[in-house]
Amino acid sequence: MTRHIEKLYDLTEELLNLVIQKPLNKNRESLINDINDLIDRREKCIKNIQPPYTENEVTIGQQIVQMDEEISQKMLHMQQSIRNEIKHMRKSKQSTTSYVNPYKNVRTIDGMFLDQRK
Repeated sequence: MTRHIEKLYDLTEELLNLVIQKPLNKNRESLINDINDLIDRREKCIKNIQPPYTENEVTIGQQIVQMDEEISQKMLHMQQSIRNEIKHMRKSKQSTTSYVNPYKNVRTIDGMFLDQRK
């Protein structure tokens, strides 16, 4: 039983180090795959942990919970960063499109100008 808790602690620590030290901009896909892999491995490990717990296991569990909170905060920050980047890319794409074809969104009925004055 203690072996499963220690393995969970090691995986959680590895995940925490990964989200803290790796910049999101470089090799983003690889980083996301590594994070998903660690989360899957942690999930399998958590399923193997069953009560009753020793005092040592409770202490390790509390440390895991603290690390997990920090991981959640870092991952929320990553998610917000990705959302901001997507929003910026959409805005940039829209600006480029309007620069290339500035009259694309102009709405006219038949393309002629009618002077209202007599």
